[in-house]
Amino acid sequence: MAFLFLNSMFMYKYQQIQQYYRSCIQLLCAALLLLAGCKKEEEPVVKAKQVIKEYVTGDPQLSLFKTALQHAGMWDDTTFTNSAPYTVFAPVDSAFIAAGLTAEKINSYDPEQLANILRYQIVYGRLSGSSLVGFYTQDVLSEHPVYRPTVARNYYGIFFNGIPLVQGNIELGDGVIHKLARVGFPPAGNLWQVIQQSPDLTLYAAAIERINYTGNLNFTPPIQVYNNYYWSLTVLAPDNDAFKAFGFADVAAVQQADPGVLKNFITYGILHDTNFTATFIGGARLGTPVFDLSTIPQHFYYIMEDGFTFRTSHNVTPPHIIRPDIIATNGVVHVVDQVIIP
Repeated sequence: MAFLFLNSMFMYKYQQIQQYYRSCIQLLCAALLLLAGCKKEEEPVVKAKQVIKEYVTGDPQLSLFKTALQHAGMWDDTTFTNSAPYTVFAPVDSAFIAAGLTAEKINSYDPEQLANILRYQIVYGRLSGSSLVGFYTQDVLSEHPVYRPTVARNYYGIFFNGIPLVQGNIELGDGVIHKLARVGFPPAGNLWQVIQQSPDLTLYAAAIERINYTGNLNFTPPIQVYNNYYWSLTVLAPDNDAFKAFGFADVAAVQQADPGVLKNFITYGILHDTNFTATFIGGARLGTPVFDLSTIPQHFYYIMEDGFTFRTSHNVTPPHIIRPDIIATNGVVHVVDQVIIP
């Protein structure tokens, strides 16, 4: 009996020991699995956004813009760091070439004059599709020491002095880049000075002198008319070919013309306010004479949805704006390919 009792006690203890070790092994396995599951995850690497200079360097469409910055002495560490962020309206290479600014021309340009062209297109702050909400038109503060460009947003996009974007809203670490379809030159003078400086507008300039309208275009802004409204004008100026097609072969022919005949169609091309082509997109009705309201009747004509083509009653083929958005200190000039006859 004693033997059986001892044997049963031994078996009982043996089973307890087995159970103990089995539990230890299970706990050890669970701990190992827990440790394996708690492996530290690698934190994602946050890459810093490109800055303006890095983006310009890497974009093949902006090689002439970089060349211009370098020649103007603006390709340094302070140009885009002082007072950052900036919004840069950067003309693409085709825009520079269309303006006659090849790499060779850029490198022969007066550096300070070139710098003022570039400064005019560098605006303080971030202006992008996310910050310009709804319809927006504002003269903005740029690095140019005197003049302020106009930035607008409407249904059709963002515009710089009426110039559309090739690509916009490129968000960078120190600002925003919008790539421009044309070079945004600062004003070269008032409306009359801009017309006189344009080789394709010599006959139009002669017509303005013939009807004694130079003073109407030669005023110095700002002229406050009432409240906070300031006087400015939009001039639709037929080029030399348009005058020749209308029967004026040269300046002498214009100087001998009846002033009343000249005034009748020139007046319809002078409009109130500064109207860039961006405001014409979608269509517009024009034709209210700015001057001589008592003697010249109203005959309306229209700009079609593209913002460049006119619909009139007496032109056989539709006139077009062929050189748009030439900014002046007191308005804007658009060169057209026909004399507009409402």
